[in-house]
Amino acid sequence: MRSLLNSHAGLGSSIIVTSRSDQVASIMGTLPPRKISLLNEDQSWELFHRNTFGRGVEKQEELISMAKSIVDKCKGLPLAIKTMATLLHSKHHNQWFSVLESDVWMNDVLATGIIPALQLSYDHLSSEAKICFSFCAIFPKDSMMNKDTLIQLWMANDFIASEARGQQIFDVLVWRCFLQDMQVQNNRFIHQPTTCKMHDLMHDLADSVSGNDCSVLQKPSSCQDNLQGSTDARTLQHEVRHLSVEYVDNYTIAAMKEILDKRPRTLLIGMRFKHRQDLTNLMLMAKSKFISLRALEIDPFKAHMTNLKHLRYLDCSYSSIFALPEAVTMLYSLQTLKVSYCKYLEKLPEGMRYMSSLRHIFLIQCDSLKCMPQGIGQLNFLVTLTNYVIGSDADRGIDQLRDLNLGGALSLTDLRKVHSAENSKQGNMSSKHNLKRLSLDWYGPSSINVGYEVDTNAEGILEALRPHKRLEVLMLSNYTGAKLSSWMNNSTLLEHLTELSLTGCKNCKDLPPLWQLPSLVSLCLNYFDSLASICIVNHDTHNGESCISPPPIFGKLETMVVSNMPKLERWHQEMAGQEPDVSFPRLKKLNISKCPMLASMPKVLPLLEDLVARDIPLYHLMNLSVQSNLECKGSIEVEPAVGQLIVDDLHFDLHFSMSIDSYVFLRLRGLTDNVERFQGELNKVPSRFMKNLTIIDCDGLFSSEPCQMQRDIWNHFGFVEGMLVSCINNIVQWPAAKLGNLNHLRDLHFSGCSNLTGSLTSTISDRENILLPPLQSLTITDCEKLWEVPKLPPSLEILSISFCPNLVSMATIRNVDKLKALSVLECEALTTFPDGDYGVTKLGTLEMQRCPRLETLPEGLLQQLPALKMLWIRDCPNLEEEFSRGGAYWNFVEAIPYRYVGVQDQSMDPSAKCFTCL
Repeated sequence: MRSLLNSHAGLGSSIIVTSRSDQVASIMGTLPPRKISLLNEDQSWELFHRNTFGRGVEKQEELISMAKSIVDKCKGLPLAIKTMATLLHSKHHNQWFSVLESDVWMNDVLATGIIPALQLSYDHLSSEAKICFSFCAIFPKDSMMNKDTLIQLWMANDFIASEARGQQIFDVLVWRCFLQDMQVQNNRFIHQPTTCKMHDLMHDLADSVSGNDCSVLQKPSSCQDNLQGSTDARTLQHEVRHLSVEYVDNYTIAAMKEILDKRPRTLLIGMRFKHRQDLTNLMLMAKSKFISLRALEIDPFKAHMTNLKHLRYLDCSYSSIFALPEAVTMLYSLQTLKVSYCKYLEKLPEGMRYMSSLRHIFLIQCDSLKCMPQGIGQLNFLVTLTNYVIGSDADRGIDQLRDLNLGGALSLTDLRKVHSAENSKQGNMSSKHNLKRLSLDWYGPSSINVGYEVDTNAEGILEALRPHKRLEVLMLSNYTGAKLSSWMNNSTLLEHLTELSLTGCKNCKDLPPLWQLPSLVSLCLNYFDSLASICIVNHDTHNGESCISPPPIFGKLETMVVSNMPKLERWHQEMAGQEPDVSFPRLKKLNISKCPMLASMPKVLPLLEDLVARDIPLYHLMNLSVQSNLECKGSIEVEPAVGQLIVDDLHFDLHFSMSIDSYVFLRLRGLTDNVERFQGELNKVPSRFMKNLTIIDCDGLFSSEPCQMQRDIWNHFGFVEGMLVSCINNIVQWPAAKLGNLNHLRDLHFSGCSNLTGSLTSTISDRENILLPPLQSLTITDCEKLWEVPKLPPSLEILSISFCPNLVSMATIRNVDKLKALSVLECEALTTFPDGDYGVTKLGTLEMQRCPRLETLPEGLLQQLPALKMLWIRDCPNLEEEFSRGGAYWNFVEAIPYRYVGVQDQSMDPSAKCFTCL
């Protein structure tokens, strides 16, 4: 985590780890842990009220007393309060009394391990929802659960009859807080699954109510048991019906034989095991009649299909197979087949058309797949087909999709093999009302940079692929036509479209009026070789009709990516020659790259937060007006709104962020030469606006004999207040001459400067020997040759040194009377601090970790310890002994409120415990 912070995070960044385990807190913490208290009475009532009554509470006065009694029984635990609130919200008022008087409230939490409120909420679920929830115990704690996978496994085990019923139960479990943190996983693929998690306390409840039916097999470790609530092969009940295997060793293989003979119904095998093939072989030879199975290596299926004839769910994702065995077609009861992320898979079984029970086929990122089996269209119950590779042979074409009622996401590749527009119509895309996400690719996933000749036949094919009006996401790739289809001009047809991606349309010179799409939130335009303008705006018409008050350009667009457009000159072209009144009013993220002819930017982007630009002249970007609030009355109210701006060059990256106050956050990376061009760009940014500077891998700024141009660059940084210097290999001595003009610098951070020793040249005067008088914070990390720290300024308040294995001297910390925090981590060569008067009277935090040779602290520093608020000593064996009760330093630290010595929390304040997960 430290390396990630040092390389990616800004100055002052931190990581907060939350856990219910004291052991986790002791392992992960670098400061004494804190305990988050439970909600007080007012907070508890406010949370309950918001989730139960909502509006109209005045009409429910007779229930207030009863409701408050129920809230009191939840004892300030937010999860319990919200769970009871959602339960009561779904109950008639005359049923509230039975909830209040339930015997479940009498259960002893310490004895059962289950919060009564959660048990009570579970008791009020329907029988279907109960068994679906208890099945979730098969997933490890804190794991991400795929909603579709849950529903498919519920169906495979006959818990529910249909996907629609599964969706209803899933919604109930989310609403009632049995499942939480639901989100759509955004990725670059057309299929974007919905995932959720289960709170640890809810997982404990699922474990309890499922009994021995569900279990997770994980690594046998006392720590793992505490953290995951898992079991191992030694304690696993052989009668388990649903088993998830997350760890395999030789002992597990032997123990699994007896378990498999008991015929469990579900076996989910984790993705990465040393013995995964052994377990798969064992599973296939067993007598088990599996209903649901997840496997990784499936070649043995050719010989052992008879054991799996009742199988309804099969996940072979992430396998290294080249072909799915023909024997899979014997699985006549199979409902779900997943073969995603099999990058070598080239062929599916030809007999798949006989697998009449198939409802879901997942082929995500199977980029080597050459064609589909014949007769896919005969699978009448198929509702999910993530990928369809169009073939030229009979029964492999797009016509196979005609009668399939597909939903979710569908990716069509190799559309160039469609013979004609008439053939394309046979796909019947306009009738697929359940299809929400559609990808149309004329070639394939690896064809992005291929040059295409104009194919007029492609225009008719695309025209015939007109989707249903409920489509929400459309991706078009490697299109070979010269113009896009007419149905893309129809904002009524695409009224529900929220995401649009057009990539590799190299021959298109114009775009349809995408700016009129009423629901478009995300737009990606990539690899348009001939496009000069993103949109042509005619203020007199809208959707081909006269319009007195036209809508704003891209009125709901929030994210936009524009890249690889060598001829793009302007954002929009006005038919009447005037600038639009409002454009991009909601745009938050804008990414522009490799558009060398772009001559202008939108002048006003009211809500812009992040701007990434590559190969864009800097002076265009400096003219951009960023505002946080734009009012309709003609007046503009400006509030601070920070954005991020990135400008890349072949030889260096120039990154800066602008707020409306014109404060600039500058980031330099890879500047080794071409300093002259860099200086020319830099001079366009007023120096007084530069507040934060990050310099990464820029040896050209730290040469031992700097030229006048380099001096001018450093003089340009005179107003910088915070600076990070990282991965500069030619810094050997402290660069006092270069930093000497940074009179406004407050925070300085050196990271990964492998040759920095810390010594100063003999020509540096004593005045210059003081490192930047206004400095308040100094951080040095991962500088392996550092052996001393130069003389520190008296203004310094925070000093942190870590991962400097050759540091031997800390002599310069004396007489830094404003120092408030001192941290030294992993400095193996440090043996002692020098004697003398330290004068650090304001020191409040002292941290020493993993300095094994450090034996003592000087008397001058010890005298300051009683005033500390926080002391942290860890993996310093000699110091730990001295600071422990009865040690030589105990009298100095006895009164410190937050003490952490070794692995023991010695804090006086009980609130200094670990975080608790609420």
